[in-house]
Amino acid sequence: MKGKWLKKLGFKEGEMINIEQKKNKLIITIEKEQK
Repeated sequence: MKGKWLKKLGFKEGEMINIEQKKNKLIITIEKEQK
């Protein structure tokens, strides 16, 4: 994923992320252990 809005929220280029689906939303978190 990419976009200036992600950088503003603390995500960095090249980081692994997790995407979880819940009813009517997606939850994007940074992978705790980067590979």
